[in-house]
Amino acid sequence: MRVQITKGTWLDPRVSGETLESYARTWIAQRQGPRGRPLAVRTRETYTSSLNLHIGPRIGHLPLSKVTPAIVRTWHSAMVETGKPTAARQGYALLRAVMTTAVDDGALHRNPCRIAGAGQPERSKIDLLDQADVGALADAMPDHLRAWSW
Repeated sequence: MRVQITKGTWLDPRVSGETLESYARTWIAQRQGPRGRPLAVRTRETYTSSLNLHIGPRIGHLPLSKVTPAIVRTWHSAMVETGKPTAARQGYALLRAVMTTAVDDGALHRNPCRIAGAGQPERSKIDLLDQADVGALADAMPDHLRAWSW
């Protein structure tokens, strides 16, 4: 244990041995929003729902120290296969945030959530108009709706 402490590889077993679900429930209860304010009711409900429906039943029983990148990838793949992209994105974002705090608390050395972009909403492609298209639209406008020009 002394060698691990000296090397910086020691993990507090009281925290790293706690189950993911237990730790996440505490995280949700203690989490604060912007500027130290309590989380919005809807945010707390979304987090709790993600934990109850998607994280807890599949990997919530695991001790924090046993949640590996491979387990997270397998869990995330199963989430994506359900055909519910919003649930997969929200569940992954919650898991990543919880595990980031676990790293800060000394329960883990590194966050096992490493799937690039998995917690981000997909941006739909926006087709922009070029100058010619804008001019054509402006010319097609009825007189009473035209922009005033010099």
